[in-house]
Parts: sequence; structure tokens; C-alpha cells
Amino acid sequence: MTGVQTCALPICFPVTIRKRAGDEVVLTETMYDAYATYDRIEYPTVMCFDGGSSRFTVRGLKFVADNMSRTNSLLQSDDAQNVTVEGCTFQGAESFASQSLSISVDLTSNSSVANSVITGCTFKNLYYSLMVDAPLGGQFLISSNKFENLRYGPFSFGGTPRIEGNVVTTCDCASDVAGIYVGSAIDGMIAGNTVNAVLTTGSVDGMVAEQSYGLDIWNNMITAGGTAQVLGLIVETNPVNYNWLFHNSVNIVGTPSLSAAMYVGSAGGQLIGANNILHNFGNGSNGGYAAYFTGAAPNPLFTWDFNNLMTTDTNLAYRDWE
Repeated sequence: MTGVQTCALPICFPVTIRKRAGDEVVLTETMYDAYATYDRIEYPTVMCFDGGSSRFTVRGLKFVADNMSRTNSLLQSDDAQNVTVEGCTFQGAESFASQSLSISVDLTSNSSVANSVITGCTFKNLYYSLMVDAPLGGQFLISSNKFENLRYGPFSFGGTPRIEGNVVTTCDCASDVAGIYVGSAIDGMIAGNTVNAVLTTGSVDGMVAEQSYGLDIWNNMITAGGTAQVLGLIVETNPVNYNWLFHNSVNIVGTPSLSAAMYVGSAGGQLIGANNILHNFGNGSNGGYAAYFTGAAPNPLFTWDFNNLMTTDTNLAYRDWE
């Protein structure tokens, strides 16, 4: 059997892979040839949805790659719309840390009406676990997934993401790791996730919301620790816009040289928040903060009530604007 590839040409027909009750279907990187095309370059992948494909469901399959350096991804979408990935397993080798630049699941869409769903899946032993890219107006859901022993947890770019109820545990296998990353999003939600990102040696970002606004960041539990820079929750504000932070718990551990439970990159926007717990138990050489604010901006806190801030160092918080 070769790799699985779908296309949008009129001569193509629906492709269905089913399993019987009690059976396990395993797709591996030795299934060639399927390719994803990006910037007119073909990359080997196990399963690919070509541009223009729509309304695909991948359910209950197991994708295994013993050597991710031989393939670019396990599941690739080149501008496919409305893809649902449910109850699947994506697994790399124990030695995955040396197999860089491979992405387990890479879903890209150029349509503002796209609505993809990744739910109930397991991602294990992977360098990049999941990457979703959508334009303005595109929506996608990443929910109830388990991310285990990874260098980087789910990454999302653009669109309106909903990232809910995921459990992310990074590996202790690299010089830096990151739990959840959201970039260039508008009016999304990051809620009910658990992130455990701790390194014996290195830098850690627990959860990142960058160049985004209108985000609801609620009920997340984040633990981050290391020996270099360690930031639990990173939120970047944008001019004349808001992000909402409620009921989050962030805990910093280890011996970082610079650390903050919450790091705010102030660029003119403001935060609305309440009932957050921001604790820094680190004891690094340069101290640690419960909250750190940076950038030439007005007060980044629109309302900020009933929050619990604590640090084992001298200064509770830091700001560098006037």
C-alpha cells in the first residue's frame, strides 16, 4: 500500500479508510508516495489533502514514524477546508529530539470559511506536534487532545482559534520547549488547558498569545521551569484592543536566571482580568517576578481585580514604561 493522497480534480473520487471493530489501522512513514506541496516544493508525507479538498474526516487512525527525518509530516493539508481529525494517534520515535523540523500534523487553509477540528487525539514523541494556519475569519477547534513528550505543543497562526481542554507535557530533551502558542489571532479562546513544561536545563515558554487581540484566556493551569529564561504565560497587547484573562493558575519552578509567571509585551492595548494566580517559586540568580510588563505604553491593565501574585524573590512585579 502506498501513501494516501486526495485531490480536488474532477477525475478524483472520495477515498475512505475504515477499520473493523477491534482492529487497529497503523499508517507509517514507509508508505510512499504521498506528497504535500508548499511553495512548489514537494515534501514527503504519510497522508495529504491537496488544495481545494473539503469535508474530510480522519477518525481513529494511528500514524507512526520511526524516523521523522525521512518525512516532513504524518498528516498534511495543503489548503484543504473543513478537515476533522478525531481520535487519532500521531507518534514519533523515542529519539525524535534529533529529528528537527518535522511537523506531525500540519493543517493550512487560505479560506476564511474554513472550519477544521482536531479533537480527542494523542500526539507523542514529536518535535513539532501540531500546526494550524488560517486566514482572517477562518475558525478551528483544538480540543481534548493529549500532547506527550514533545518539544513544542500545538501552534496556531491566524484565524479565530478555540484551544480547549488539552493536556500538554513537554519533553526534558532540548535547550528550549514551549507548551501552547497562539499568534496573530482575533477573538479566539484558550481555555481549560493544562501545560507542564519543565526542563532540567534550558528556556521555557508555558503558554504564548502573541500579536493577538480579543482573546479569552480562561481556566488554564500552567507549570513552567528551567535554568535560563522561564515565562509561564506570555500575553502581547495590541493598540486599542483588549485580551481577557480570568481564573488562570501559573506556577514557575526551577532556578531560572530570568523568570515571570506572567509576561506582558505592552504595545498600546490593555488586559481585563480577575481571579488569576501568578506564583513564582523560582530562585534564579537574577530573581523572578510574578508579573513583568515591557514596552512604551500606557497602563496595560484596564481592570485587574482579585488576583493573587507571589514570588520568592525581592520584587513582586516589574514594569519598564513611564
